[in-house]
Amino acid sequence: MKILYTHTFGGGVAEARLHMQARALQRLGHEVLMFPEWEHYFGGLRIVHGDKAMDVYNEHLSWADVIHTQYNTQLGQVESLVLGRHRHHKPIIVDLDDDVFHVPPYNTAYRTYHAASNGRHVAALSVRIADAITVSTPKVKELLESDRVSRPDKWAYRLDAPIHILPNYDDPSTWENCTPDPTSIDDTGVRILFAGGLGRYGDLDVCKEAIEGVMRCHPNVRLFFVGCM
Repeated sequence: MKILYTHTFGGGVAEARLHMQARALQRLGHEVLMFPEWEHYFGGLRIVHGDKAMDVYNEHLSWADVIHTQYNTQLGQVESLVLGRHRHHKPIIVDLDDDVFHVPPYNTAYRTYHAASNGRHVAALSVRIADAITVSTPKVKELLESDRVSRPDKWAYRLDAPIHILPNYDDPSTWENCTPDPTSIDDTGVRILFAGGLGRYGDLDVCKEAIEGVMRCHPNVRLFFVGCM
């Protein structure tokens, strides 16, 4: 199968939801093409402009069997997907790595996805055009299914688009042939790494019970925080 990825997110989201999965699909014999090529990423379809952008995009669409894309907050990119899909009759799979429709006020992303925000409405539109939806966890699937049944007038989901759980993928080869840190004094303890920004303290509350359980079972536990806390 020929799969066209048009994800626009970078960082850890891209690694867990795009790069590792693409490499796994290639090992299974599928052909995977990323548009734009990731090393030239400058914001999705905006890497080229105007008619030239659509020419390049249509060329890729004519090659692919299926399009896999991330939910989007840029209306122009959603329009490009819709136009390309209608022209080439290719199914679109839209991925949600997180629940962007129930962002709590304490999270820094709330300003982008609150009820009156343009980002939230465009994100809902990008989900509405999907022929299928992939999500990272069972909880996100549960929330989406509940919303589109209980509030179909408010949430612009296609009622017939199936939702599939596609967990974050961790490529085992990433950790192969790793050498111990030569500056480490003690490797016998348990290390817990928490990566997150200012909007993640609510996530720490969710993790608290599990962390306390590890600390009770292991006498030498160290917590490492990465990000702006």
